[in-house]
Amino acid sequence: MPRGGTCFAAAAAIRLPSLVVQVLLSCRTGEVDRSQAEEALASLGWLPRHENATFIEAKTATVFENLPEEVKTELEGSDPILVEVSSGVWGFCSLERQRALNFRLFHDRAEVLQEAALSLVLRFPVAFNEARRVEAEFVSPALMSKPDTGEIVGRGVVFHRQRRGFVSFVKRERRRESCLIGWLGALYLVYEVTSAGFYLHGDTRIDLYIRGWFDRGATSLAAGLLTVLIGLSFEYREWRNLEACIEWTSA
Repeated sequence: MPRGGTCFAAAAAIRLPSLVVQVLLSCRTGEVDRSQAEEALASLGWLPRHENATFIEAKTATVFENLPEEVKTELEGSDPILVEVSSGVWGFCSLERQRALNFRLFHDRAEVLQEAALSLVLRFPVAFNEARRVEAEFVSPALMSKPDTGEIVGRGVVFHRQRRGFVSFVKRERRRESCLIGWLGALYLVYEVTSAGFYLHGDTRIDLYIRGWFDRGATSLAAGLLTVLIGLSFEYREWRNLEACIEWTSA
């Protein structure tokens, strides 16, 4: 089972309008048909049972009701697949684009949609790969909008953490520690340069004493810097193992 981060939790502080009920995500799959998509979705338990045709028709009609006409036209022409990605989060998987699947998820709470979108990004590519032996990958942006007007109210950047290096992780995800590393590194250089100056030009016992003080300070700063870097390296390893994430921002 793949694991994913909780970037959506950080984005929960973004106050999105309560009327937001749609997220649109696109997944690159290569050539794919409806039966292949259904096979992957069924393995995840996201499809309603085929014998519940009446329920499927009623649920599809309910979701369609609030969509703009142009979206309805796109979906009707692409033979959409009704899915339930998580409890109460319904949507469609559609094939209106070549070599890709579009997912539209609907709910009346933005936080619930963010969680469902992350689950989709993490789990569907794995299931699709197992079903077809072809890699699938979600691409940015993920769009959050009001389905009745099409107004974009949020954008999500889908990224895979394995592609982000340690330096980028520290700068983007651990900004406070990044600032601390900068100050410790700068002070360490100041102490080392000062100590070297006293070594080259100091002759008195007082100069030797001051040089020793700066040497000890530089050693302490180096130890502190190394401690921070080691701690961050463990955090980075754990963070990197969380395979994917969606970073949400308001539009």
